[in-house]
This record gives sequence, C-alpha cells and structure tokens, in this order.
Amino acid sequence: MKIGIFTKKGGAGKSTLAVSLYDYFDNYVVVSNDDAGKFDNYSFYHKGVDLREITHDGVLTYDFGGYEAPVILDIIEECDIVLIPTLNDDPSYLQEMIEAADEIQEVNNNIVFVINASDSSTLAQEVIEDRYKDTYPFIAIRNSKGFKNGVWTGTTITQLQREGGRKGYVYQNVVKDIESLATLIKILTGQSND
Repeated sequence: MKIGIFTKKGGAGKSTLAVSLYDYFDNYVVVSNDDAGKFDNYSFYHKGVDLREITHDGVLTYDFGGYEAPVILDIIEECDIVLIPTLNDDPSYLQEMIEAADEIQEVNNNIVFVINASDSSTLAQEVIEDRYKDTYPFIAIRNSKGFKNGVWTGTTITQLQREGGRKGYVYQNVVKDIESLATLIKILTGQSND
C-alpha cells in the first residue's frame, strides 16, 4: 500500500503524521525528499531520497517535503490514498489545503483531510464541508499541535502514551485519533479485516 501525505505549506504536520501512523501498520516505511526533516531517530524514516526510486513491499508512506510537479503528481497518482493535513484555524493553511486538494484530485480522488485541531474551532471542517460537499472524508486530530511541540524525538506516539508523557490526556487523545485515522485508511484502501 502507498500513502501520500501532501501539502505545499510547511508546518502543517506532514512528517508528524507520517511518523504517528507507524504503530498501526505492519512493514511500515516513510520516505521524504526533504533533507531538512526532523526525524533522524527513526529507522523507518528515510529523508532526502529520490522518491521515484523507492520500492517497498509493505506500507510505503510518502512525506512530500517539497513540491516538484509533475514528479510529485505522478507519485500521488499511484498512491492508494492521499492525506492532506491542515491547521484548523489558520487562513493561510486552509488556502493551501484547498489548493493542494484541487490539484491532487485531478490525478487521485482518494483523499482524506486531516485537521490538526488544537482548539474548539471548526473552521477547517466548515471549509471542507462547504467546498467539497461531502466528497472527501475528514478527521480531526485533537490537541495535535500541542502534542507536536512536545518532547518525543525517537519515540512513536503509542510508546509515548504508554509512558504517560508530560500531558497524558493530550497523548491519549492523539493516540485515539491516529488510531481512528489508521482504521479509516484501512477501510478506504480495502485493507480492513472488518
């Protein structure tokens, strides 16, 4: 299975999302074309690679660190599912989410929006519902912005949750939400046993 995680704007949570999914898929590898990726401590995360030359017989997740059309769109076209992360209440991130979706849906319409919801705002949900009229599903990752800024280098989110973390309720919420996202991915790609 191939999972693409794409948005052109940095800081939306692409790499964090890619690493967070590790605990929910067997034989999982992440590749990124970005040398500046922050995840050096994970053996399954490979940064600064030529995405076109990577093959893997398990779950291959593309953390698109930069935009090089048409190469990126060619890879996205081959993905089983594409995740578009966005921050919930920042207009520039929401605009980037729309631009990414409009471009991606030309080559792949198996899209899931992932809203990094650090507050109770529903702005991103409203934008998705208004613009895409129930075309694509979305899921919110509660408090993930605060979680993303936590100290967790070298540890996946499930391991952190088991260890309690500095803010146990935050980690617990994020773990539940990532698990829900992983389940949704499996259902939408026909990988679910249900």
